[in-house]
Amino acid sequence: AAWLVEPAQRVGQFVLGMGVNEALAFVRKTGTLEGAEFHFDEMRPFDADLSLRMPALGLQLCFDGLQQDLRVISVCLRQRPQSESVTLGAAP
Repeated sequence: AAWLVEPAQRVGQFVLGMGVNEALAFVRKTGTLEGAEFHFDEMRPFDADLSLRMPALGLQLCFDGLQQDLRVISVCLRQRPQSESVTLGAAP
């Protein structure tokens, strides 16, 4: 499925500034929590960033520890199989 990417703004439904609970609700709704990892510092829960890594989606979301809003969206691009390759800028 194609996701709308707006640099410095959003990837799909994940919008910079959204709350961690809103992001988790979307992930639960889509059923893509398989293999997901949620990391935070138990000793300093408000001082360190929260990280939600979702290999099934190829995304990692980083939230501010105190405000719990989305600050960084990291995208892991997967190489397509040869049969699905895309050629950009090819001459006719």
